[in-house]
Amino acid sequence: MEAQEFCRFIWHIYLEKKDYQALENLLAPDLSVIGTGAHELCRNREQALRKLTEEEPLWDGHFSITSQWYQTTPLGEETFLVIGELNLRQISSQPLAYNAGFRFSMVVRRAPEGWQLVHIHRSVPDPEQMKGEPYPRILIQQSNRKLEELLEIRRQELENANREALYYARYDYLTDLMNRPFLESEVQALMKKKPYGAMMMMDVDDFKQVNDRNGHPFGDQVLSLLAESLKAAFTGCLSGRIGGDEFLVYTGGDEPEMEEFLEMARAFCRDWDCRQKRLGLDRRISICMGIALYPQHGDNYESLWQNADKALYISKRSGKSSIAIADGRSLREDL
Repeated sequence: MEAQEFCRFIWHIYLEKKDYQALENLLAPDLSVIGTGAHELCRNREQALRKLTEEEPLWDGHFSITSQWYQTTPLGEETFLVIGELNLRQISSQPLAYNAGFRFSMVVRRAPEGWQLVHIHRSVPDPEQMKGEPYPRILIQQSNRKLEELLEIRRQELENANREALYYARYDYLTDLMNRPFLESEVQALMKKKPYGAMMMMDVDDFKQVNDRNGHPFGDQVLSLLAESLKAAFTGCLSGRIGGDEFLVYTGGDEPEMEEFLEMARAFCRDWDCRQKRLGLDRRISICMGIALYPQHGDNYESLWQNADKALYISKRSGKSSIAIADGRSLREDL
């Protein structure tokens, strides 16, 4: 028997006959095995026999060798290297047949007692490797695509985090209205663009009692609902929460628009009366408003805000649910 025939015989009894006991007498004491799996490594004959013992009950049936080739190279007088390739078809009770194939290199030695297998290395060719490529470029491409996908996900996460941070640097977390610093800067910018404007300060009547009777989470619900009314009624205006239950609205124009602003205030009151029914309270939550006109009652943000705030307190002293105008002469209630 020649080296090539010995290798054919090994594959025949291992794959087609599945005679693991016959293999024991063909393995050299210094055998080493490298398989196709991540853990298929045996450094000596004992490890290889243990692997065979563990493997035997794991699957039924056997393989049929559908095609094969061998090439022998002498390494010494009695030692030979045999390389080749096998293609297989599984024969078993399973409904789906399994086709497989692998390449191998085997070192065999002719001893007085017969041929022995000294080393075997199996490998599975990468079907993605193109002819002429030293390694399959598809793996690098897939790796690069995966890296690009991960980088894009990370970039989007950072962008979203930055947008969220920027948003809550400008807007109130509870009501989604502008916060006080951002609202002030936007009002000042609009004052430079438009020669006329109107500012309204507003707060909830007896809001502390609302919190005390119903709890602060309920109070937050009131403020969120109130913000919805502001957005619905004062369309096209700048609106924000400047602290606690205090809100500010500003509009600017090329001509005085006091009556139009007052009409929006009336619409707000109607919307709020309707919207607060969702809260399920027995008593109505009222609001007060103070209005100051630009530049009549202040030619900059600070002075206009102070006069709108004074008008708000005039409104509160005059009774619940009222509107006061900071003109120094008139007081208009429940417009």
